[in-house]
Amino acid sequence: MGELKNGKLIDEAVRRGYDLLVTADRRMRKQQEIEGKPLRVVVLTRPDWLKTKKQINEIQRAIATAEPGQFTRVIAPRTQPEPQMTFQERDDGLFDITERLGSRVQSRTLRSGVTIRTGLEWLANTKRIANHEVSQWERSLLDDLTRERQRGRGR
Repeated sequence: MGELKNGKLIDEAVRRGYDLLVTADRRMRKQQEIEGKPLRVVVLTRPDWLKTKKQINEIQRAIATAEPGQFTRVIAPRTQPEPQMTFQERDDGLFDITERLGSRVQSRTLRSGVTIRTGLEWLANTKRIANHEVSQWERSLLDDLTRERQRGRGR
């Protein structure tokens, strides 16, 4: 049923005997009428699975309490932008780890004069990244550094 648009999707779901539709289409509520139909529709206000999966309990509760012929919304909480961390190479070959919050121009130095590996281990120890991600981050940073040096931008 992936190729059907909202109105036809709802009609086809009812025709096939479905009693629940979970969607991230917030406009469906204003565009479609489901009153009197046996279909329950749960609308997720955030289509991003990485953030939505943190609300699995709220989604399950919404499904359990949804009524036929009604829309039930699961409202995602507003989140602060995650800090963006960068490794900036210094003249001595070591790195400074800086953090920038959201769209702010402001940044602060978290750690100064470290190797990539030491910096990543520090980030893991301070719970800024997961321990199992250290090797992946290290490969990625080293690849980025190699590309920058090949372009003549790095040391």
